[in-house]
Amino acid sequence: EMSRRDEIFESDSGLLSIAGGKLTGYRKMSERIMDKVVKRLGRGGETQTATTALGGNDFHDFSYVVAYRKEVRAMLNEAGLPTDRADYMVHLYGVQVPLVLAQADSSIANAELRLLCAELDFAIEREQVQKLGDFVVRRTGRRRPSKGLAGVDPGTRASPCRGGPDGRLPDHSAQGRDQPRDRARHR
Repeated sequence: EMSRRDEIFESDSGLLSIAGGKLTGYRKMSERIMDKVVKRLGRGGETQTATTALGGNDFHDFSYVVAYRKEVRAMLNEAGLPTDRADYMVHLYGVQVPLVLAQADSSIANAELRLLCAELDFAIEREQVQKLGDFVVRRTGRRRPSKGLAGVDPGTRASPCRGGPDGRLPDHSAQGRDQPRDRARHR
């Protein structure tokens, strides 16, 4: 039987790891691990984990969500992107939608593909996506690539939207972050 209890492990080298738990307990788990880190570093005071807003969720009540959906619909319309994707965008990205839309490449004529590539670029830039399958399954919740990415192996590190000279997803190491990136142009 699989336990849902979380546990913190410390290796001989001092590396702290946490395993187990369930999604509803992640905030408390992160608070416990951060308390250990703060103590180890000799910094006093309480951690702010319990009160830190999770990325993309600055909604105070549902009326704000409803109003924001209208704003997102207008943003999508202004960018020439599918307005029927507003609910999806708010659900997945919260108040980070403008950051996603800023990635939209106007040289991609197909609006659905342009939005999908903006999402992929956001995931590469902000969420350290390494493989197309990570984006498709973990970020979008789809089981397979949508029409714009059909035929691309989810295990590949190649992106139909961007990449370096070899068409691969960017290297997120310290050295790789400093390298210029080229966008592939799709029409």
